[in-house]
Amino acid sequence: TQSTWGVHHVMFVRAVVVFVVFIALTSAIPHHNHGQKAHHPAPHKLHKHNQNHVKPNHKSQPIHHPSNPQRDLEQQTSDSCDHVSRQIGLVPIPRSLSFHKGCFNIDNNTPIVCDHANLANAHHIAALLRIPQSRIVQKDGVGSDQAGVVLAIEHSSHGIGPEGYEMQITNKGIRIHAETAAGVFHGVMTVRQLLSPEFEHSSHNAPIALPWVDIVDWPVYSWRGMHLDVSRHFFDATFVKKFIDLMALHKMNRFHWHLTDDQGWRIPIAKYPNLVEIGAWRSEGWGQRYGGAYTREEIASVIEYAGERHITVVPEIEMPGHAQAAVASYPELGCPHHSPPQVWNDWGVSQETFCAGNNKTIQFLQDVLVDVMQLFPSTYIHVGGDECDKNHWRSCEVCQNHMAEHHLHSPEQLQAHFTSHMSHFLAQYGRRLVGWDEILEGGLDSGATVMSWRGIDGGIEAARRGLDAIMTPQDFVYFDRSYSPYDRLGRFGTLPLRKTYEWEPLPSGMDQNTKSHVLGGQGNVWTEGIVTEKDVEYLSVPRISALAEVLWSPAQARNWQGFCRRLKGLQSRFQALDIEYYEDPSVTAAAVQNMDLERDNSAPSHHHFTSHPQPQIRSISPIEHNLKRTKQWFANMFDRDGSPV
Repeated sequence: TQSTWGVHHVMFVRAVVVFVVFIALTSAIPHHNHGQKAHHPAPHKLHKHNQNHVKPNHKSQPIHHPSNPQRDLEQQTSDSCDHVSRQIGLVPIPRSLSFHKGCFNIDNNTPIVCDHANLANAHHIAALLRIPQSRIVQKDGVGSDQAGVVLAIEHSSHGIGPEGYEMQITNKGIRIHAETAAGVFHGVMTVRQLLSPEFEHSSHNAPIALPWVDIVDWPVYSWRGMHLDVSRHFFDATFVKKFIDLMALHKMNRFHWHLTDDQGWRIPIAKYPNLVEIGAWRSEGWGQRYGGAYTREEIASVIEYAGERHITVVPEIEMPGHAQAAVASYPELGCPHHSPPQVWNDWGVSQETFCAGNNKTIQFLQDVLVDVMQLFPSTYIHVGGDECDKNHWRSCEVCQNHMAEHHLHSPEQLQAHFTSHMSHFLAQYGRRLVGWDEILEGGLDSGATVMSWRGIDGGIEAARRGLDAIMTPQDFVYFDRSYSPYDRLGRFGTLPLRKTYEWEPLPSGMDQNTKSHVLGGQGNVWTEGIVTEKDVEYLSVPRISALAEVLWSPAQARNWQGFCRRLKGLQSRFQALDIEYYEDPSVTAAAVQNMDLERDNSAPSHHHFTSHPQPQIRSISPIEHNLKRTKQWFANMFDRDGSPV
């Protein structure tokens, strides 16, 4: 009947609608590599027919002028070890780079010649190139005519500074020279990125061939840092070393280790054992005990490991705020106002602070800093100084008496007085205090270095006062944020990858003297919402790649589309290293476009990638936006193991 047909018609329409919604929900969102390994094409393997040196018919000619390294990287010819270099992920992009026609092959008999300063670097490159350690020859005055792999300290006429390097790969071998061992190490890391990612696996034993290339390179900034918070969630020394390896791959040179906070104290202090016996542990959920601390031996091993990679470990001991774990361990360190607190099991800003007017508290903190300095050789010691709740100071008789004694008229001046005291104390040991930009409030004398996180205004103000500054604005380099509104991980808004890449640490309009006080920048990984090692990696990678290029490469050498293509090559290396990473849609689009260009140019013996139009990113309709939001809402209801959140 007509009524029956109408019912069936409605049911049919509903079924179609449900089916369309289901398809939209399951296919609308580009998948990222979180929680499981993404499927990626296998990296290019080395071809056996390149096992012998290429014999050129004439003197090698550079393919392109080195003034445009991005273009030169993309326009290498097919006979320049293309099977190795087509998917090269050189990040950061070198300042000057020229590929040549030919490749150099490496085997077990290739010698490594180095001077005394580069012996550690020789061991690094021997491991990368599968050359036996017995082939390392150490001698003074390494000549320019030496064959094989040569690592040497030499003066450069290019003004490369203490961390720059020059590298030539020719038919004679690989030559890396720099003014310091740190510079040579950065050259070794470039060799690592020129290798096929398969060689990150120790079991991979294929022949090694590297394209002929000339590189002259040095960094824009001297402070290229990454921060890791191990207080909110604890990460063991093995993972910390893996994080440092990731930094070394990107030529980063400062590891900021956030060791203490309200939620946990992670460093043992011999004179105060309760700091790790009590302060390292908190109660969570249904009373579960959570926490951990490093041993002094583990800390020493991390420092040594980083030092071998020319990375300085900068410890952070929070004071006078973010002190609840310490005050829970030794209640007399806080202002006398109520019963002793517990190690905090919440996020945000605790009201617990060190009593800034108590001489015993000052002595405690000086004892802690002495112990820290015995462990850490870093010139810089970070003391936090951020988000200090001053309410207890206002009602604390000890603090008020201290303020009156020193003619301080506000809690802000009390904190500035406290910070200046610690700065002078560290200076007695040849160290320099670093603090978040709140240390500028209330006045601050010279000698301190300001880490500007609430934008860059604090860094600019510090530089204008003649203080050194490190730019780390939360809107650009706080890596605990989501990549997009549809990303399950992350807190406090979104930080797209491109926003980090297009950030400039130095704003226009600064005079040269002010600019000279800006040491560089840093990415920060706060772990209130980051529980696992894989989550740390996912939110850090590839943001660390973007930031590394911002801090190393000059602006004229950088562009977003070229970075996306190189990052696609670098992702194969992340996969080989078992590093979880976010796959940005722009990177995928650039890679697809690059494959189309390769197919179009596959017939000739020489091909050039000269045209790369803007990748077309599909726009999102309002309906699709709502469908994605719905899918994300359902995803947030369950943990990664399927259990309800």
